[in-house]
Amino acid sequence: MRIYDYTYDASENLLSSTYAVNNAFVNKTFYTYDALGNSTSQISQVFTNGSWVNAQKSEMEYDELTQTQRVDFIWDDMMNQWEETYKIVRTINSMGLIDTVKQYTSSEFAVTTCTFNSYNNIIQQAYSYYISGALNNSTLYSFIYEDFDDTDLSITSGDKGEIQLTLFPNPITNKINIKIDETFGNQEFEMSLTDINGRLLKTEKITKKFSTIHTANYAPGVYFINVTNKKTNANFSQKIIKN
Repeated sequence: MRIYDYTYDASENLLSSTYAVNNAFVNKTFYTYDALGNSTSQISQVFTNGSWVNAQKSEMEYDELTQTQRVDFIWDDMMNQWEETYKIVRTINSMGLIDTVKQYTSSEFAVTTCTFNSYNNIIQQAYSYYISGALNNSTLYSFIYEDFDDTDLSITSGDKGEIQLTLFPNPITNKINIKIDETFGNQEFEMSLTDINGRLLKTEKITKKFSTIHTANYAPGVYFINVTNKKTNANFSQKIIKN
């Protein structure tokens, strides 16, 4: 039998979670928050030989609601201390958008730099990846926008046509809604969600005019939604911000 036990503070923030199987403890995690409710640390422990032992830790920093830094650690039993395994640093520009993301491990380093237009949409995204200080690969992405306003966020792709749809809300928290124009009848679409580094996180077929994509499990930051018309290959792409 599996047992989960949770404790919360007065603001309903999760303070601790404990997991047990057949009345035997397995692991537990402790959480801390800042004044705005942002999670600032998570410490996980495992139950070994009758006692709780440190396992993993994460520490986070924020610029208001945007996470600017996260550092992950594992516990070193031999040295009796935390050892850093991963670090990510985000730079926020004057408009409150993430324009640089740097990721570190012991031997690897990656940096993503974004350039925005006057509508605060990314028009270029440069990605570089280093191993032991030497450049391993680099990629430059460019984005073209047409007929952009607050209600029609469609983007054309060459002469393949245009998808008229609306994404809302943006910024998002736990979900984003996709509303496709009625003129497309019963055509089938495919949605893909990628992070700021171009990693594919989710794909989903869309056969309804109104769909909801759940995003609660993703960390705060910048993401991209791409919608493709399976019949015409027309594409729609839009940057979204998760708080």
